[in-house]
Formats: sequence, structure tokens, C-alpha cells
Amino acid sequence: MENVLFIFAGIPVYSYGFMLGLGLIFGSLLACREGRRRGLDQNLVFNWFVQVTVVFLVVGRVAFVFSLHRWRMFTYPWVLLTGFQVDEVAGIIGAVIYGTYLLFHSFPRPMAFLDSLAPSVALIQSLANLGSNVFGRQTNVPWAVRLGYFTLHPTPLYAAIVYYLIFAVLWRFRRQTRFDGQLIIGFVTLSSASQWFLLRYRE
Repeated sequence: MENVLFIFAGIPVYSYGFMLGLGLIFGSLLACREGRRRGLDQNLVFNWFVQVTVVFLVVGRVAFVFSLHRWRMFTYPWVLLTGFQVDEVAGIIGAVIYGTYLLFHSFPRPMAFLDSLAPSVALIQSLANLGSNVFGRQTNVPWAVRLGYFTLHPTPLYAAIVYYLIFAVLWRFRRQTRFDGQLIIGFVTLSSASQWFLLRYRE
């Protein structure tokens, strides 16, 4: 369950969505900067971000509403516009498929684009985790989060720190790559290792 961070124009703004939005803004700016440094058209980089984000929101929203109403959704499609909750997994799948299509359709050097994207993805994940309320296993550590009778590992904080460290490493070595694709390979490797590390704290 997400916490309502604040109310804007009568609409609840949730912590996860707000932090994810911040991550997308900062991530797109960093990716445009890195893309320009690597000789890519920064307009193409920004358009990729915008289109993939729209696909994530649309697919995620349709999947969420479909999970509630099934095929009845098509008899009153306006329910799609009555909320902002999305199915994150479905949205990511849709975004990855469409983003991969755009990657090979729009960029003559797709691996160079992925290298410019890698630090941004780590930063986006760091900020998004800060907005998450999905805590981990029960524990007695002093920094545990108390929820009712339970004290739980603050796994969103752990994940945010881990992914920020990944971002810092990628950002530090982004000028020292020897071939296109080196940064994205490093991101996938470090992200996989971080998931193995975080798994021991998750419920």
C-alpha cells in the first residue's frame, strides 16, 4: 500500500509515484547530457524517454483496471481515467518491449545509447525505492521500521542506497569505457548482485 504524500488539486499524490516521477525527470536530463557527449542526438534520447514513459503508464493503467474489472472494462472504458494506480510489472514489460523497438529503430549505435542510459536507470531505481513502502523481514536491528506489532527491515532504504552506489560507480567510470556496451553490462552485473544481496532482507 502506498502512502499519500500530499494532495494536489484534490488528487492524492503517492510517495512511490512522486519519487518515480522525480527519477524520470533527473534520469532523462542525465541521459540527454550523456547522449550528447557520446555523439547522439539529445532530442532522440529525450523522445525515447517520453515515449517509453507514456507506454509504461498506459500499459500499466490498462493492466491494473483489467485486473479489477476484467472484460467489463471495455463496456465502460472511462474507468481508465478515474485513478492513477498502475500495474508496475505489466508497465515495465510494455516499456521494455517498446523501448527495445525504438532503440534499434532510432539509434544507429544502440549500445552507445544504452551506455548513456545506464547511470540514469540506476538513479531512477534509487529514487523510486525511496518512495516504496514494501518493507522486509522481521528484525531487531536499531534502525528497523515499526509497523504495529512488527519491526521490519527498511528494504526500500537499503535498495535506494545500493542503487545510488551503482549510479555513483557508473557515473565515475563513464568516461573510461573501452567499448560500447561496457556501462550497460556493468549495470546489469551490479544490479543482479544487488538483488542477490537484497533478497536476504525481503519477506
